[in-house]
Amino acid sequence: MSKYKLLSTTVLILLLISLVTGNFPINVEAAPEKLPASPVDESVVPHYFGPYPNWGLSALTNPDATVTIIGDGSGATATAQIGTGGAITGITITNPGSNYTTASVEITGAGAGAAATAVVTSSQTVVAVNVTNAGMDYVQPAVTITGGGATTQATATAYGGVDSVTLSYGGSGYTLPTVDFDYPDGVDGVQAKGHVTWDTVTGVITGVVIDNPGSGYSRAPNVVIHDGTALNPLNRRQFNAAQAAKEEGILNPQESQLQALPRVNVLDDAIVTSTINVQSVVVNTYGAGYTSVPTVNITDTLGGGTMATAEAVIDVGAVTAINLTSPGSGYVTGTGIKKFQNELPLLCDPSVAGSCAAASNNLGQYLPLGVPDTTTFPGADYYVIALVQHREQMNSSLPAQGTLLREYVQLETATNASWSESVPLVNHLLDGTTTPALMPDGSQAIGIGEPHYLGPIIQANKDRPVRIVFYNLLPTGVDGDLFLPVDTTFMGSGMGPMEMMEPVDEGSVLDEVRNPMCGEADRSMMDRMMCFAENRATLHLHGGITPWISDGTPHQWITPANEMTSWPEGVAVRQVPDMVGLEAPAGVPDCSAPDDGCMTFYYTNQQSSRFMFYHDHAWGITRLNVYAGEAAGYIIRDETEQALIDSGLLPSGQFEIPLVVQDKTFVSSPEQMAELDPTWDYSRWGAEGDLWYEHVYMPAENPADPSGMSSYGRWFYGPWFWPPADPKYPPIANPYFGLDPEGFDGIRHTADDWGIPLVSPCDLEDPTTWQYDTDPFCEPPFIPGTPNNSAGMEEFNDTPVVNGTAYPTTTVEPTAYRFRILNAANDRFFNLQWYVADPTQIGDPAIGATEVALNPAEVAAAQLDPNVFPTPDLSLSPAGPDWIQIGTEGGFLPQPVEIPAQHITWITDPTRFDVGLVDQHSLLMGPAERADVIVDFSAYAGQTLILYNDAPAAFPARISTYDYYTGMPDMYPNAPAAVLPGFGPNTRTIMQIKVLPNTPAPTYDFNALRSAFLHKADGSGVFESGQHPVIVGQAAYNASYGTDFTSAGWCNGPINPSPECDGFARISDQGGDIFKFDTLLGNQLGVKIEPKSIQDEMNESNFEPFGRMQGNLGLETVPATPGLQNLVLYPFVNPPTEMFDGTNLPTTANVTPIAVGDDGTQIWKITHNGVDSHPIHFHLYDVQLLNRVTWDNIIKPPEGNELGWKDTVRVHPLEDTYFAIRPIIPIFPFEIPNSIRPLDPMMPLGNTTMFNPTDPNGNPVDPIVNSLVNFGWEYMYHCHILSHEEMDMMRPNVVAMPPIAPDGLTHTINGNSLTLEWQDNSITETEFEILATNDGFNWISLGNIPSPLDQPNTHGARSFTDLNYNGTRVAYQVVAKNTIGYLHTTPQNLNFTYTTDFPSLTAQSTSAQYFLTGPMLQLFLPLMNK
Repeated sequence: MSKYKLLSTTVLILLLISLVTGNFPINVEAAPEKLPASPVDESVVPHYFGPYPNWGLSALTNPDATVTIIGDGSGATATAQIGTGGAITGITITNPGSNYTTASVEITGAGAGAAATAVVTSSQTVVAVNVTNAGMDYVQPAVTITGGGATTQATATAYGGVDSVTLSYGGSGYTLPTVDFDYPDGVDGVQAKGHVTWDTVTGVITGVVIDNPGSGYSRAPNVVIHDGTALNPLNRRQFNAAQAAKEEGILNPQESQLQALPRVNVLDDAIVTSTINVQSVVVNTYGAGYTSVPTVNITDTLGGGTMATAEAVIDVGAVTAINLTSPGSGYVTGTGIKKFQNELPLLCDPSVAGSCAAASNNLGQYLPLGVPDTTTFPGADYYVIALVQHREQMNSSLPAQGTLLREYVQLETATNASWSESVPLVNHLLDGTTTPALMPDGSQAIGIGEPHYLGPIIQANKDRPVRIVFYNLLPTGVDGDLFLPVDTTFMGSGMGPMEMMEPVDEGSVLDEVRNPMCGEADRSMMDRMMCFAENRATLHLHGGITPWISDGTPHQWITPANEMTSWPEGVAVRQVPDMVGLEAPAGVPDCSAPDDGCMTFYYTNQQSSRFMFYHDHAWGITRLNVYAGEAAGYIIRDETEQALIDSGLLPSGQFEIPLVVQDKTFVSSPEQMAELDPTWDYSRWGAEGDLWYEHVYMPAENPADPSGMSSYGRWFYGPWFWPPADPKYPPIANPYFGLDPEGFDGIRHTADDWGIPLVSPCDLEDPTTWQYDTDPFCEPPFIPGTPNNSAGMEEFNDTPVVNGTAYPTTTVEPTAYRFRILNAANDRFFNLQWYVADPTQIGDPAIGATEVALNPAEVAAAQLDPNVFPTPDLSLSPAGPDWIQIGTEGGFLPQPVEIPAQHITWITDPTRFDVGLVDQHSLLMGPAERADVIVDFSAYAGQTLILYNDAPAAFPARISTYDYYTGMPDMYPNAPAAVLPGFGPNTRTIMQIKVLPNTPAPTYDFNALRSAFLHKADGSGVFESGQHPVIVGQAAYNASYGTDFTSAGWCNGPINPSPECDGFARISDQGGDIFKFDTLLGNQLGVKIEPKSIQDEMNESNFEPFGRMQGNLGLETVPATPGLQNLVLYPFVNPPTEMFDGTNLPTTANVTPIAVGDDGTQIWKITHNGVDSHPIHFHLYDVQLLNRVTWDNIIKPPEGNELGWKDTVRVHPLEDTYFAIRPIIPIFPFEIPNSIRPLDPMMPLGNTTMFNPTDPNGNPVDPIVNSLVNFGWEYMYHCHILSHEEMDMMRPNVVAMPPIAPDGLTHTINGNSLTLEWQDNSITETEFEILATNDGFNWISLGNIPSPLDQPNTHGARSFTDLNYNGTRVAYQVVAKNTIGYLHTTPQNLNFTYTTDFPSLTAQSTSAQYFLTGPMLQLFLPLMNK
């Protein structure tokens, strides 16, 4: 394949310098590119439709027990069932055999101690039933065996396949219909398959065609026509005609009656039924005493099935029963992760001797606190923190060498050397070796201890700033590449901003499009210089009120020092002014050089007590860096919290425990991975026990299959979706199409596989021609044109990790504890509940009970239909203690909220627009949400509890293959074949807690806690004294403020509006409208609604060049008009549209209740036309969630634990979500500049690609030019499902702050001209405007002096010459303006002007009026004074 043709001058110069100086931090010898050896190289080129799911599973534990029946007869066989601890729980006879007089049972396998006895019936029994005629049209066939002189009659069950499908109602509104049959209940059954015929205009289903009748059905399966698939549903509005008919009292509706029913929603469900024939009869009990062959009758108990016949076979000496006498244990194989064998890592203080040893678990894990230097920066806490690559064992079942992670560690300094452990830090590498972690000057980096995952946790105090020097000490060069698959076609993770030729698109898996240069495993040094490095990192304090220069936005990353790269830091990196250069105190390193591998951060902590976390945010690799370990906790304390602790209402010390909950998947053995993900590269991405991450874009559709869908699909693919996308890189030819997988030698997995064409073309209707015995049977002619390493929309992993340990256990006293919970998963929601562990499922007595009992009937039903959702069996696992939630990520709630255990339920009312959304739940947490809770264990002394999760993944739709639970159905290889008690993968059992059998403490006093939160006359209630005043008054806050806001008042109604406002928006309150609300000051204000939008997994946007589904944020047009396109979606790189004017916003020094509606406060409405719920995270500020409202106007007030302040809010599909936003401006001891950077830092200036040239009203505009833009104080808002964030669901969120006003005005006169001079005190003005007055009253503009964006902005003397002075001026003023927004320019015209296509915003400050002396002033002063 050809290479890219053009190399930048910068790269060449750097390379030449390196050649001359010999300064090579890494091997520069050009290594051969690791590309597919051929188009059918299965080690690199994936199969997109099976037979592999290309999805990893952590190591599995599988049953391993063989039952052998020994005796003088023959043919008897049986299988064993395995339970907790690998014990045998039952034995099922699969063939009774015959001619036995005696029989014994032998049980062999991985375990020991199991025993059983066999029962032989000496008389004749029924040993088999053979079907002689399959019959037809059965709904539930029943087998009756009679006669034959039996003393006991045999029983049997009939099984069959689908022989007919009847469409009784075609529904309407389908856009992507797929047919789904129940899973068969027979042991070896095959699921039926089919496809629809339909009217693509009306979406009416016209027929259902059976593609495969399946087998193993004991009754006719249910048939559902989805819009989308069960794996990837389109969560559209549904109208269930059958349910509606029932509600109308129509018991047996006819087609005409169904058509006449009122339609309130878009999608009407089609109604389909099926029947089966009889293919086989399985004997359940064998009877006894037969003297002749009995008669077999097959009837239909629910339908009109006919004509099936069968004959019985009898014989003597059958084995008719096996009695288990000893269950034994250990009858399992594999290296699956054993649950609850490792303790929960706890918090410790490394500066206190013995503290961390006491907090450590049996793997050596603990959560170290950061220990501040309180002297270097008086009045602030100072830390030096580094990032290294380190291995840590996360469960005893995982390899002892540990999982490779990227972790933060506190460095040794002069102030902590007295107690530091002085650990020479190393970087662990993929190959198992280590290399010293070196400081930028080449000296050895020394840590205060070994790195520990999720540490160091910083504990700060309100209003006391934290300062950090951050070192990126990751390995460099090849060793610095991420040990996870990097999709280098993502913006920010591939090519740098260079003028390059387009990659050659040959429509092949071998071309440059499918194998991007930056994604090659063995890039040469020259290639590396053109690509963004994979060891980029930064710190983002999630939830922090910080200066933008310390926010750690996607463009504020740094690489390690001495990394050979053209781009050692992001374009928005700015240092804390008084921490670099001459301003820095002695001993503080100077991080001002762009390639020094360090960066400074300043966190104000000007906010209330709360639990936050800091993590990476580097552009294009955030999801990977965070998953790899770049995250740690951050706690702010304040006086309000301390008062609750002092009063005994808040548990503290050892009774306060952080719980950081995540999900991960660990690479399994090569044998298991060969069946699941054969293109996983162990040498490049990690070996057994390391982290697995998805890397193949598996399309949900397979157009070549009659169903239109793929059994292994995970995400929709744009060209095969409606409306079909036309991406830059469309589908390409499938290299495996039409070739023989066994090759010439007829043996699979040999060198000649795929080397010859098939003898006969693969025909789905002729099994003798199939390439595979499983889906897809035949390779289709086309595959997605996606790159070989491609990200997907989400990764839902299979192993819960808490505080860095997989499936931890801990012991507590029977008293109240405080848990600070963070959902730190990349993509998964959690619905956390407590249940008493099932006492009947104890494998290892040392571990104890490990399971929450599930409803056995629901578990059994799930074996037939994986979409059945098993719920806890409260008879064996009663609900545990309630949650008492006192706070969120925004600090304390207005009132504490009691939250009981509650499994997930969904809204099922088909007449509601939000049908399919989650209804009831317990402690529900989206990614990045936090919960401050109290749990009282006093009623559970001596009991074992399980922290249980059943949140659906995806949320809210639930895909069954991502719900890992004990007893789940066999869906291998898309999911485990079995999940056994005591072992993973299991996402329902998160953690085990054993409550000591000690004397219980008194029951926690909830009433006393609630009283502390109530309004007090002196204003000392928890919320009113400790939190910023809310913006919009609502009745839910009355108890906290002593207010009387109404609970029902539509003051925004168009007719006869209520005089009082309830603070809730209605669906008619749309963008551009004035939203009125009552305030804490008692007045009523109105603020314009700012309309925003979300779209996900649809083809509403077409920015993705490969046709992959993506999510976008954007705007809703004003007004939203029926029948028109109302959403305008933008990629991250588009000009900013979310802007705040900071001129009149409150500062952290003086936050008072809102008094005027034009102080900069905004009301946002986010409308969500998609399928997933999104945790939307706002940088810089907290928001007040007002309410959600469905599109049919069902008002949903915030839940009790969503009141107050939030920085991450769940936004659900088919609803509008309303927020009140009033940024509180932090105060700094230094001036900070504006963020001035290219719109798209990945492309050269002047480039016009990658943008959406559409204005906020949906109108096309001139091409957007990549140019320097003033972003002011630049922050972000984005979805915190990190896979969504990096699939472009992120937008800038910017603040314009007024510059420091100019002063020191003086002048000189030269004839008829006057030169005005002043002191420029600001580094943020974009221009000065000079005003003058000739009469003392009317001011005119004389002109503007720009401060070009591409020039340094400094303090100093500035001047302007008034050529029209003529002695007529009375006074002058100088206005310093700071205008943020997109500047319109073209490559030919660099005279920047602010465009009207996209918004801009100006904040300004004005000098004092400068009066001239002289006759004119004497003339006008009396008038001015008057």
